[in-house]
Amino acid sequence: MKKHALNIALASALILPAAFANASTGNIDFTGEVTTETCSLEADSAQINVPLGSWAAHHINTLDRTTARKFQIKLTGCDLTVAPSGTTGPVSKANFAFSGGVADGNAKLLKLNSAGGFEAKNIGVGISTNPTDLTTARVQFDRQAPLSMDLVDGDNTMDLYAFYEKFVTTPGTVTAGPANAQATFEVTYN
Repeated sequence: MKKHALNIALASALILPAAFANASTGNIDFTGEVTTETCSLEADSAQINVPLGSWAAHHINTLDRTTARKFQIKLTGCDLTVAPSGTTGPVSKANFAFSGGVADGNAKLLKLNSAGGFEAKNIGVGISTNPTDLTTARVQFDRQAPLSMDLVDGDNTMDLYAFYEKFVTTPGTVTAGPANAQATFEVTYN
């Protein structure tokens, strides 16, 4: 039995170089960082994509804002006895500061990315911490009012709700086009 298996392995070893003589090669880069932070940002939370869907301009004009879509920022492996560099003592809160271009001078409304003038007009993207209160429980995109979350040892999740909102009051003023936006956030602990 062993002799037979060895013959197959030798035959395969002789065939492989010829089969792969014209193969291409590539590289794989692995990136990451080891920190002294209290928690780790889950890999899926480092680059979040929130599909807000396709909406008719006339529909947004009658609603003022679209239905909110839930997304999450996840912190994993939290150890409240670990103080991040630059702090002392245990921590109990994570603070999320958001930034991005604001729409119509409103720090609670994210402006849409430019699409060469073809982007949708007179709407922005809002984020709320409460799916039933999209008007007052809002994220600010000027880093001035971070959201605070009480932490527990282990995994922690911040639930957020994104939506489109028009920022003009005249009916029929939202125009069609790509409606993409981008924000960044930074997590600190205290």
